[in-house]
Amino acid sequence: MGEVRVLRVLRVITRLNVGGPARQALALSRLLNRDGFRTVLTVGSCPVGEGDLWAEADAPGLRIASLPSLGREVRPRDDARTLAALVGLMRRERPHVVHTHMAKAGGLGRVAARLAGVPAVVHTYHGHVFRGYFGPRATRAILAAERSLARLTDALVVLSPSQREEVAVRYRVAGRGRVRVLAPGLDLPAPAAPGAFRARLGLGEGVPLAGIVARVAPVKRQRELVLAWRAVEGAHLAVVGDGPGRGGLEALARDLGLDGRVHFPGFVEAMGPVYADLDLVVSCSAAEGTPLALIEARAAGVPAVAMDVGGVREVCPGATLVPAGAWSELARAVAASLASAGPEARRARRPDEEVRRAYGAERNAADHAALYREILGRRPGQPVRRPGG
Repeated sequence: MGEVRVLRVLRVITRLNVGGPARQALALSRLLNRDGFRTVLTVGSCPVGEGDLWAEADAPGLRIASLPSLGREVRPRDDARTLAALVGLMRRERPHVVHTHMAKAGGLGRVAARLAGVPAVVHTYHGHVFRGYFGPRATRAILAAERSLARLTDALVVLSPSQREEVAVRYRVAGRGRVRVLAPGLDLPAPAAPGAFRARLGLGEGVPLAGIVARVAPVKRQRELVLAWRAVEGAHLAVVGDGPGRGGLEALARDLGLDGRVHFPGFVEAMGPVYADLDLVVSCSAAEGTPLALIEARAAGVPAVAMDVGGVREVCPGATLVPAGAWSELARAVAASLASAGPEARRARRPDEEVRRAYGAERNAADHAALYREILGRRPGQPVRRPGG
């Protein structure tokens, strides 16, 4: 592709809600800007009542383009306006690479990139919506759309080998050769001394405490976990996260007489003290790509009980796994794990430095930089048009 001093990347994400995709997009943009790229992060809007990471977007050198018309819901008029705005933005910025994150941004962003003549297009499946989100008819329509969009895409990035099998083999979105596995990269929480989070919840150090760390959404199945918590005698649960469904969950806990044992601290920015005080992390989603909370827990040395979906067993090989939807079995596994918990076990835990290296943001940024350069240089018979090169 010839010598290009600065590669321009325009990244598009549906919204900066509290969750793994937004955190990874922010970290990638920040680190690549430092390493010889010029990145524009294009961001849609969060629904009212959903927590966001806009405070983290206010970082030195990070360019943000806000598109309020880009949202999660299908709204034909707003979507047409967003598509036109994206095409215009891409023609002004002349990126070498457009990289999209999340389903809605992935659809509009990839079409816009091809209309604007962008040389390289990448999309990341942080998870997928092919199971557990919609009914059969809507799912078939989504799969048909994703197969069409894949033909506009130079590389589809997934976060685990099992996710590649789903995208390439089970759902036949694209050939395996165009589906690339890049493990997620996080700014992992710094280790912290125990005590602060339990004090916030009003709990002593000897109280068994498990946590589910996720945005409050139906696919994460916090409601079903609260219902199952009736069978976990004497243990407390912290629902760490926020979302429109939080009020309903709090009401459910009260109705079940669990309001003294199920706690709702909401979104917590500094997660190190949380993991330092948890005896166990629980994951029970209907669908997962690569659950970042389990990576954080593993890095902090916290045991996990999880339903065996998506890439769970790959990112957390030491977790106690139960079949998806097996709530009685999950409750028994949680109770058994908490039976051996306590202050001494928490104090004996050590951060797993190997996990911190494997899933660090620096490694993830280097992997993406290599992928972008590979795509831009791999068509010897077709010169890459370098906008403003």
